[in-house]
Amino acid sequence: MKTRSYFRAIAPAAALSALLLVTACGSDDSDPDPDPTSSETAEEESSLSKSDLEDALLTEDDVEGLDDGLEEVDVTEGDISGDDMVDGDEACAEFLDDDYGLEEEEKAETEFEGPVVTVYSTVELYAAGEAEEELEATRDLFSDCATFTVDLDGQEVTVDVQTIDLGDLDGYDVGDEGMAVNLDFSVEGTPVLQQGFTLVRIDDVLTISGAATTETLGDDIMLTITEAAVDRLESVLEDVA
Repeated sequence: MKTRSYFRAIAPAAALSALLLVTACGSDDSDPDPDPTSSETAEEESSLSKSDLEDALLTEDDVEGLDDGLEEVDVTEGDISGDDMVDGDEACAEFLDDDYGLEEEEKAETEFEGPVVTVYSTVELYAAGEAEEELEATRDLFSDCATFTVDLDGQEVTVDVQTIDLGDLDGYDVGDEGMAVNLDFSVEGTPVLQQGFTLVRIDDVLTISGAATTETLGDDIMLTITEAAVDRLESVLEDVA
């Protein structure tokens, strides 16, 4: 079972302002690989290395203009789990526990922080056919997890989830298939943060682009980073073909 790290750098804010951040598609699996050569075999079959995946990540040039002073930062992990959920479907607990889907063969990720917007980028390589299964597992998860509430140091935060296939959105003619996920955070009915991400599959690779803001998260951000991430991945795939 794949483990994931959607919740990253989460902390309650006394003024309900801002430090609630969900991130996309990052494995934090500490279990050893039962086959030490499996990653090497995947690279040989796919011709993609960890360096190739890093080349497919968003760069500072891609996020320039989305917020003033966006800077690349170290990716950090949060500590929210299903035990912190006070209301929601069991699928939401699986989401919080990073306990669903398939294990990627290799992964690269980066994150950019600005005064208003945080942008992150993850690229995951899967065994043949498994990227499609991973995307389907994500769809299935969110079909059951539409809303949940977590307790963050005594502050209850509700998260409402909406998903849509990229093919149903105007302008998102990218990759082989994909989906968009939007999460709205609120405290006692007051919105405190909006976060979204897109997952786009090309062959056996997923590129995931996400952003979070205390303001409005629109296509000026999401389409921009999605298209840039897909362009970078397609360029890498062409180079190694």
